Amino acid sequence: MTRNLLRLSRAIKAKNYANTYMLSLGAKEKEARRDKRWDDSTSAFRLQQITFHQQSNSAKNAELYVDMQKANFVAPKERITEAMVAGIAEIDE
Repeated sequence: MTRNLLRLSRAIKAKNYANTYMLSLGAKEKEARRDKRWDDSTSAFRLQQITFHQQSNSAKNAELYVDMQKANFVAPKERITEAMVAGIAEIDE
């Protein structure tokens, strides 16, 4: 069971990291590319991958699982906000 969970976790991370290639360039990456600072460009992209994965994974978990917040159970429908939906829609465009 643990092995399957680890495999699934790696697959989700790989998918999110791959999806980062479809995002618009961040300001730091654009600037680094413009100035031909390739190491800085790569570093900015890697940071964007990490951030995107964390945000995507948090949103996915909020949509799927009951959570505990301040000693209360919170259902997915109580955690999903209009701002989260708008952010997901913006990424999808």
